[in-house]
Amino acid sequence: MHRIIKKRGRNATLPQLIKPHVLGSNDAWKNAKKICDGGVPRAARPILVFVHVFKSAGTTTRETLKQWSQRRASPTTTCRFVSAGRCGGGMARRRLTFATFAQLLRPRRRRLGSANALCTSGARVAVPRPDVDVVAGHLWFGTLPASRPAIYVTCLRDPVVLRISAALYLRIRRYDKLSLAEVAADVAADYVKKANKEKPFYANSIKRLGAAEPMSRYGSYVSGAVASESARRAARVLDESFAVVGLTEKYGLFIEMLKKLLPTPDAKTFWRDEAGRRENGNKCKHSTCAVLNALGADARRALNRTVAYERKVYAAAVAVHDRRCAERLGKEVCDAVPARSC
Repeated sequence: MHRIIKKRGRNATLPQLIKPHVLGSNDAWKNAKKICDGGVPRAARPILVFVHVFKSAGTTTRETLKQWSQRRASPTTTCRFVSAGRCGGGMARRRLTFATFAQLLRPRRRRLGSANALCTSGARVAVPRPDVDVVAGHLWFGTLPASRPAIYVTCLRDPVVLRISAALYLRIRRYDKLSLAEVAADVAADYVKKANKEKPFYANSIKRLGAAEPMSRYGSYVSGAVASESARRAARVLDESFAVVGLTEKYGLFIEMLKKLLPTPDAKTFWRDEAGRRENGNKCKHSTCAVLNALGADARRALNRTVAYERKVYAAAVAVHDRRCAERLGKEVCDAVPARSC
């Protein structure tokens, strides 16, 4: 089991996880066939972990991984922003309600901001039991408290496009009542204000992929020092510790790499069905591209500033994606797929 450091007192540091068992990229590909293999001792059987970065095709991917778990005669469930599955031998396929979620996830007392916090039910937090085989959701890299080897995958998106898509998603009720010009003006004002704050740098993918302890340093926006440190670590772990790094702009190639990675019974039928789940865009009446194109020069500069370190992480992700894709699918296959715009 992993040790948890606890400091007592008013200024206590929240519990921090020490060195989870994360497989390197090459070892992850070698061991992926053991996922959900009942013939492999549990301690040696890898857990598949998907790090869901907000507005980066994560909901679609999580649903695919839930369906994949169910194909392995696996009970699955979702709680708040995390899904989990446990593969079983001959177990009846069924969905679990949150009332029975404790069968998969062990309840713990809630510690706000804890590295262990996955799902909440009232004042409770749940963390995986040793027999959970798939975990997918808004996790932070390397913080899953499991002693079994973990195979990490993720998918990223151009951060400028992501921020516009996120604004439309989070304010959909208000923005549906406004004209395109009014929406663009509101988004512009928001980012100009954020860019002028003491902590202007957005902390989505840099904290999920590159956070250095303690996690309490990270809010929605962080200082340049924290962002720079985290972006460097994120670029490193994407290269060293993620079996698959996808891009929303080339989501089809992400799925093709998952096909290669995951052992899938009745693979042809399963992946054909998966294709129908890919379109999960914003339902806002204004498209992401339209709002982005309507922004003025000042707003674009402000937006680019807030995601400056996210851009560094995304650039690293593109490099890793292209290299992994060429290794696993072949360079000709990867080069033939154009990047989709916003």
